[in-house]
Amino acid sequence: MGKFGNLSGAADGAFRVRLLDRKTEQPVKSKSGEEAYVEVIYSYSAAGRALDADIARERAALGKRDTQFELNVMKLARMTRGWHLVDPVTHETLDVPMTVENAEEFFNLPLAADYFVQTWVAAHASENFIRNSSEN
Repeated sequence: MGKFGNLSGAADGAFRVRLLDRKTEQPVKSKSGEEAYVEVIYSYSAAGRALDADIARERAALGKRDTQFELNVMKLARMTRGWHLVDPVTHETLDVPMTVENAEEFFNLPLAADYFVQTWVAAHASENFIRNSSEN
């Protein structure tokens, strides 16, 4: 353990963000009862920080000046490791493969903005990535 205890950890791995219906504050579920989720890595992990540098280099090479929201969507799409998406109205499972391109499209959807926020906040919350004590 490092100088700062468990805060010195590697913060690697992925966290599963349960997608909530903001009208009910309940998880969005498919007809078969499977919860909708997005799995993401920690934004401040070594891999997450490397994405910041990669995106900055790529966009500069292309001469692009993106808004902060556009940069955040690009980063979140690249931090996404998996998902199970469910239509919140019909409760049908959405059979969309998780790719960076699909994730960018999903997180840019106006009606999926709340899912972007839920996932973005969770990807920045250290408590989702600190290993729990075996005593808890």
